[in-house]
Amino acid sequence: MIHQAIYTESKINIYRNNPLIECLPVIENEADFNEAIYTKTEFPSDFWSYDSFLAMDFFSELEVAYLPHPSAWTLYRHFIQQIKSGYRSKSPTHKSGQKFINTYITHGDSVLEYAIPKRNKALAGKAKCSFAMGISGVGKSEVINTVLNCIPQVIRHREYKSVPLIMDQLVWISIDVSASNSLKGLALNFFYALDEKLGTSYASEHRSLRSPVDFYIGTIRELCAKHMIGFVHIDECQHLLKSIKSGESATLEHLESLFNRIGIPMLMTSTPEGAKLFFSDNGAASPKVQNVRRLMSERVYGFKPIQVDSQFYSAFFELFLPAELFNGSEVLTQEFKNYVHYLTFGIHAITARLLRLFFEAAHKLRLTPDVAKEGEYISLLDKVYSQHFEAISAAINNLRQNEAQEYEYLVQKESRSVSEQGRLSRTMHSSRKAAKMASKQSQIRLNGNTGDVCRDALKLGFKKDHN
Repeated sequence: MIHQAIYTESKINIYRNNPLIECLPVIENEADFNEAIYTKTEFPSDFWSYDSFLAMDFFSELEVAYLPHPSAWTLYRHFIQQIKSGYRSKSPTHKSGQKFINTYITHGDSVLEYAIPKRNKALAGKAKCSFAMGISGVGKSEVINTVLNCIPQVIRHREYKSVPLIMDQLVWISIDVSASNSLKGLALNFFYALDEKLGTSYASEHRSLRSPVDFYIGTIRELCAKHMIGFVHIDECQHLLKSIKSGESATLEHLESLFNRIGIPMLMTSTPEGAKLFFSDNGAASPKVQNVRRLMSERVYGFKPIQVDSQFYSAFFELFLPAELFNGSEVLTQEFKNYVHYLTFGIHAITARLLRLFFEAAHKLRLTPDVAKEGEYISLLDKVYSQHFEAISAAINNLRQNEAQEYEYLVQKESRSVSEQGRLSRTMHSSRKAAKMASKQSQIRLNGNTGDVCRDALKLGFKKDHN
C-alpha cells in the first residue's frame, strides 16, 4: 500500500524541515499501539451448537489471532527512533541529503561505475545494527514484522512546502538471507522486495546477469539512495554461516558494506546456535571481535519461550481457549495449562497450533464442559499431540535437554515433511531449507547454553538492552 505524504512539523529542531521524517505518522502511546495489533477471534456464546462446517471458519480465524508481545512496544519505539536518526542527514531539501543522493546514485554501463564508493565520512558510524535471536517458533520474526507493519512502508511525495518533490520513499524493508547464501541470491531477494512494494522490475532486470560482487553491492546501495530506504530487517542470518567455496557467498562484511556504511540502520535475526557460530573465526577458538562489534553495535533482543507462570501465557492461553466456552472444565485449571506448556516447551507457534487443534477436536466431538468427564480433556490433548506433533515431540525433547541445534534441525525437517504433504502450517518455521549442521568438533568447541552469546558480547564491551 502506498501512502500519500502528509507532513507534520517536527517538535524536535534536528528533524524539522525534513520531509522524510515529517511524513512519518507515529503512534504515541502503548495502549493505542497494542489495540492496533491485537487480533482476537470473537466466538458466539452458542458456538458449541455450530455444525463443524461453520465452526471451521472460526478455527481458521484462530490461525491469525495475535496477542501483543511484551517487547513489541519497545521494538516499535526503537525502530522509529533509528529510522529518524538515519534520515537526519539525508533530507533531499538539504545539502547533506543531496550529497548522499549524488554519491550513491550512479549511471552508465561500465561495471567500474558500480564499484564500491568511498565511505561517506558524514555518515560513518551513524547507523546502528541490532540483533534479535531466538529458537524457531518463539515468534521473533512475527513480532518484528508486526511492529514494522505499524510503520507506513511506502510514502509517495509530490510536493513539499510548495517545492516539487517527486519520489516514493521506502521507509523499511524486510529480506531473507537466501538458503544458498549467495550474494546474488541476497540481492535478488532485495530486488523482489522492492518490486513487490514499489511496482518496479529490478529483479527481472538483474536476474540473468553474471556480474561481479561489486556490481550487486553498488546497485543495492544505489537503490537504497534512490528510494531513501530508512531501515532494513535481515532475517534468517544463520544462513550466513554456510561455507560456500565460490567467493560469492554473502557475509556479514557484505551486509555492513551494503547498509551500515551508508547510514541505514539494520536489524538482523538468527537462531541462538547461529549466533554462537558468529563468534567462531574459521575454526579458531577466539571470537571474531570485528564481526561481533558490527553485529551488536546497538541492541540485542532475546526471544525466549513463554514462561508458564507469566501473565502473557495466561492471556495467550485465553486467546485460543476462551474461558466463557470452557467455564467449569479442567481446561481452565492450572494443571491443564502446565501440561500444555510441558508438551510445547512454551514455544509460541507450537503452543498456538496445539491449542487450536485441540479446540477443533473438542468441538468436533461435542466435548462440551457439561458432558466432559474428568480426564477426558487431558486424554484428548494427548491424542491431538500424538497425531499431529509426533516429529516435533522429538525436537521438543531435545530442546529440554538443551540441544538447541538438534531442535532446529528436527523442526525444519518436520516443516519440510508437512510442506511436501501440501498442508504446511503457518505457525511452523519459515526457513525453506534446513540449516547446515556444525561439525561435532565445532559443537564441542561451542558447547554451552544460548546465554553465552550475550555474555561474550558483554565481555567485549557491548551493551545488551533489557527493555
